Amino acid sequence: MVVQFDRNQGEIARTHYAITQANELKTAASETVLTDVATAYQAMKTNDQIVQLYKSGYLKQAEDSRDISEYAYKRGAASLLDFLDAERSYRSTQLAYRQSLASFMLSVEQLKEAVGTRNLP
Repeated sequence: MVVQFDRNQGEIARTHYAITQANELKTAASETVLTDVATAYQAMKTNDQIVQLYKSGYLKQAEDSRDISEYAYKRGAASLLDFLDAERSYRSTQLAYRQSLASFMLSVEQLKEAVGTRNLP
């Protein structure tokens, strides 16, 4: 039996290792992309639900409460502190709504970035 020696055995083994490593890196990158997309999508859905809660009633309730308090204050049926508290609550609700809207818009951009459709200037 004659054993033939191949001078390129080391290089062949190294190439097989490099191919295996490249395939593993490709798989890891693919999984990372899918995770990023799923995370960004869930964040966008959650932020959209919060914005919709504000639009469906919270904003109107805060405005109505402030308007009623203002009406009562102008007619002498409520104190200035009651009116100012209603105004503070209204402004706090408006701020929270705008922050939620900003979070939603940011999550939309993050989703676009994750799927690769975001256009940069």
